[in-house]
Amino acid sequence: MAAGGAASTIMSDMDDHGKMKADARSWIKEALDHSELTSEKQQAGYVKARLDEAYGPTWHCVVGSDFKAQFTHESKTFFFVSVGKTNVLLFRTT
Repeated sequence: MAAGGAASTIMSDMDDHGKMKADARSWIKEALDHSELTSEKQQAGYVKARLDEAYGPTWHCVVGSDFKAQFTHESKTFFFVSVGKTNVLLFRTT
């Protein structure tokens, strides 16, 4: 896994618990496992593109081991996941 962690270490929090959460987790795993997505920026772009395509714009994705954030998001569109030492923050705005 590109993130340096095992898939079994996924911990997440999302204010939506349906199909969107399952899709987001799947796309995050794909991005972190994809051998051609070597940078965090590429991984973030991959996840964002999938969410925009499936659920409409405008999604934002931050990938990294250490970051701080302050933002406003639409209801039921916040998602944070940790995979090993890699964190992924997703949210949608209008």
